[in-house]
Amino acid sequence: MRKILMGLALFVATAAVAAQAPDKTNGAIEASMLVTGTIDVEPDGSVSGHVLDKADALPAVVTAMLGEQIPKWRFEPVIVDGQAVPARVPASIRLVAREVENDRFAVHIGGAHFTAAHRGSAHGEYPIAQRTDRRAPAYPPDLLRAGAGATVYLLLKVGPDGKVEDQIAEQVNLTVVARERQMAQMRNAFARASLTAARTWTFPRPDGVEIDADGSWSVRVPVDFVVVGQEAAYGEWQAYVPGPRQANPWSDEDDGVSPETLAANGTYPVGLDGPKLLTPLQAGEG
Repeated sequence: MRKILMGLALFVATAAVAAQAPDKTNGAIEASMLVTGTIDVEPDGSVSGHVLDKADALPAVVTAMLGEQIPKWRFEPVIVDGQAVPARVPASIRLVAREVENDRFAVHIGGAHFTAAHRGSAHGEYPIAQRTDRRAPAYPPDLLRAGAGATVYLLLKVGPDGKVEDQIAEQVNLTVVARERQMAQMRNAFARASLTAARTWTFPRPDGVEIDADGSWSVRVPVDFVVVGQEAAYGEWQAYVPGPRQANPWSDEDDGVSPETLAANGTYPVGLDGPKLLTPLQAGEG
């Protein structure tokens, strides 16, 4: 098993980013950064401003790219009591640096998640459900000793009593690279540890969440497994190998949310998303 450089150093060169990647993985390695902030959306859906959290900690290429692209975005108007209103929308934006040729990485906006909020409510956001019974997953001992890390994106079906009725690991991203069979085994181990813990969790139902006919609702919980000393600070690139996305077994509908746009260890009820983005994340896409 060969470890990816956790703090993958990226250097901008025109439209590409050069990096020293220790292994060749046929383009499987990506480097990712999750940036948070707020976006001011006007009643017509246009963007009038944005603020990035801890902007001074972000690489110049990131602030420049988002500073160019975000003003071009257009959203569905935010409707409150039948009227379009200005909104300050909390956002998390996933930047991805993907290898395009030998040790060269192109940076793009990989996805974004918007939380519903509107002016007139102290710029607040809809309440996020909090676990009332949280037992952290146990780190698989063999993987901890090997220095392997991962983010497990859980999708949980919660019953009327707040208990987890069904669950899947929607996606598992690794911070190590190995043979495909070994990586599949690691993903399974991290997923099993997360799912075992999740069976003991209970959730209060947040206001405004979509309730199915049987009284159940769904929530996403990203879980980080990080070896001490390998934590990536806000504004640092983190190298990883993305895992396959699993389909929701209890719903045929795709809610359009990419799990990777959700910050780890938060709780995200399905259906409490912010306004829909009508334009591409980057000009020239779509």
